[in-house]
Amino acid sequence: MCGIATIAVGRDLRKRVPYEKLRALTQELMLELRVRGEDASGISVINEDECLVYKKPLRPTRFVVRPRFQDMLEKIGPRTNFVLLHSRQASVGNNESDLNNHPIIAEPVLGIHNGTLYNDISLFKKHKKDFEADSDVDSEVIFKLLRMHLERGVSPKRALQKTTKVLDGAFTGAAVDMRNPGQMLMFRYGRQLSLFRVPHYDMVITTSESSFFYGAMRKVGMNPKSKQSVPADGTGLFFDVNAGEITDHLEDFALPVKWENYKRVREFNAWTHFAG
Repeated sequence: MCGIATIAVGRDLRKRVPYEKLRALTQELMLELRVRGEDASGISVINEDECLVYKKPLRPTRFVVRPRFQDMLEKIGPRTNFVLLHSRQASVGNNESDLNNHPIIAEPVLGIHNGTLYNDISLFKKHKKDFEADSDVDSEVIFKLLRMHLERGVSPKRALQKTTKVLDGAFTGAAVDMRNPGQMLMFRYGRQLSLFRVPHYDMVITTSESSFFYGAMRKVGMNPKSKQSVPADGTGLFFDVNAGEITDHLEDFALPVKWENYKRVREFNAWTHFAG
């Protein structure tokens, strides 16, 4: 079980955004994720002209006090499109290697993932002529597949659909193609995800659990009106900060998934919910 959070900021209302509070909110979201995993922490700040990643095998409480993390926060400003956060509970892949920690980099694609895949090894073998594994973590195959389809000229939404169609297991997360830093894909299957639209700032924030959003907002003294929703299992989301206000123009679409895994995924979620 891992924790994820994302922040998407539309272009049209950026003059309204209180960036000092947004930086503080980013730090508090990172801390909220600690209940989901303390083996590693990571952040990516995707600006209009740069994509920055910092990750370490540290629990969030130790991660956020690192000078490099504070430097990352300072990069959040009027040119910021997205922020991705991840706290990891290591299962597949040793957390001491940052290749196994998130955000995963499959250059030029980067992403975060919560869930467990059961056919990553077979997929790497099947596509050995297309790409190879750089890490030991199952998550990597998602972003390598996505990159492969994008490089073949497939649209982002269709590339995600072609990727999820072959995955066996649970996958909830986000991905950005660094060649198009104004767009982000998200996907949900088998793990929790709450989505919050904040129209006043034209922001969309997602978290693994809704309490993470409310807890972080309360701690930084932000209280904007927001609308919560929960994407259904088998849903993809497409963010484009250049296509008008994202709170109104967020696209959702169906993902082809292996529904024969539904019972196994549901049983896992029931156990984690009971275990708290």
